[in-house]
Amino acid sequence: MYNLEELKNGMQCTITWLLGDVGTFLKKQYHFALDDTIEVIQNDGDSLIIHHNNHVYALDASSAHAIKVTI
Repeated sequence: MYNLEELKNGMQCTITWLLGDVGTFLKKQYHFALDDTIEVIQNDGDSLIIHHNNHVYALDASSAHAIKVTI
């Protein structure tokens, strides 16, 4: 299991855990769910741009740390 922030550009993964307030917010506002697929478009170390369910999102590294994934 990895933190989303650890993934490199172009990698795809599956959500395993959504932790804390960030996880709750993503579930309620943006319909993130366990077993969803995420593609990392860009990861520069401080922030990420990801693709999830036909939407593109920008996350800071600390928010991405709350998303646990498998590759």
